[in-house]
Amino acid sequence: MDTDIMTKAAWLKNLLLDRLQLIAHNKTEMARLDLAGRIYATAHYREGKYLYLIYPKTKDEVRVRQYIGADPKRVEEALAKIQNAKKYEELADQTRQIEAELTLDSYQLGEICRRVERLAPLDLVTESARAGEDPSPDGDKALEPGAGLVTTSINRNVSAEVPLKQMPLSTW
Repeated sequence: MDTDIMTKAAWLKNLLLDRLQLIAHNKTEMARLDLAGRIYATAHYREGKYLYLIYPKTKDEVRVRQYIGADPKRVEEALAKIQNAKKYEELADQTRQIEAELTLDSYQLGEICRRVERLAPLDLVTESARAGEDPSPDGDKALEPGAGLVTTSINRNVSAEVPLKQMPLSTW
């Protein structure tokens, strides 16, 4: 069971890092799309060759139409900007969804940390057990202050000659 928990924790760490990288990638891509230009309009062709952009109605119920024409360069640029707007919104939606899920996950992980903290006496928690730090330079040794020999969760005997400074987990 101990190794199962550690495997899940390592998997969760990698999954969270992946999601954070995806958020960073999305924001970078959104900035690029913003610089390239976005048009929030619908393309409409008259007579099959003249492009018009039809923008959404405004507060005043005015629908703006913009004539682009048949120039291939202008048509391509306008259509690319419409695609940029669609892609931007997709990325923004995905990013908002991931950020919302991560906010919820952060709360739930905090609850898990508080539950686990209540399981063990605080005098077994050392300053080296802070989030993101290895408990000791050579692995996952758990030291009990003043003890000469300690058995860790993976049943390794660890020598504890110098006790480490203690800190409660609730300071995370």
